[in-house]
Amino acid sequence: MLVKSMVQRTLGIKRHVVTKVEQTQEGLAIELDVHKRRWLPCGSCGTLGRVRDRLKPRTWKHVPIWGIPVTLRYAPARVACVPCGQTRVEAIPWSQGKCRLGYLDQLNLRCNRAYLLKESFREFWEYKRKGWAKRFLKKWFWWATHSRLKPMRDFAWMLRRHEEGILNYFKEQISNGAVEGMNNKAKVVSHRCYGFRTARTYITNLYHCLGNLPEPVLVHRFL
Repeated sequence: MLVKSMVQRTLGIKRHVVTKVEQTQEGLAIELDVHKRRWLPCGSCGTLGRVRDRLKPRTWKHVPIWGIPVTLRYAPARVACVPCGQTRVEAIPWSQGKCRLGYLDQLNLRCNRAYLLKESFREFWEYKRKGWAKRFLKKWFWWATHSRLKPMRDFAWMLRRHEEGILNYFKEQISNGAVEGMNNKAKVVSHRCYGFRTARTYITNLYHCLGNLPEPVLVHRFL
């Protein structure tokens, strides 16, 4: 269902439906058909006409999905066009010009490159030694700067500027996660009380909340 809906959206079809999706050795083979009782536009003038007959099935190359090649298979229909005065082949929406297909193909390739770069960077944190991590970071930097993706290039150059500090993780393997967590709890204490007038009161509340100190026994419980 997901592949069918993606194909129908990228094609922008309204008078045709995806009837079958099959995986082959070359990729995905998608079959299309005409909606029942639909009039189709004439390939010459665009006037809607009744379907008279069908031609032999043809194939078209479509935008790759997740990097998998996609081919479309469809038997074009011939319609009775009144203004033309004869039977004409329908206007097939996905075969008229290459602007839409080229744009979608280019967009899809950019998404694929960004996704692959993001997923490949996960390997960086699997290294145990600083030398191997540095080699991988150098290789990944080249990939990102040659990807023709500005966000990825900016991220790669940011890593290059902080490379020494990032690689120190493999030497000590100490993160600032505990400090960030404590800072977040301190902000929660401040927000919960809508701020404090003095620093001493704020520090006292931090001791009680972060240190889990015992509270005095009261008749009523204040939330």
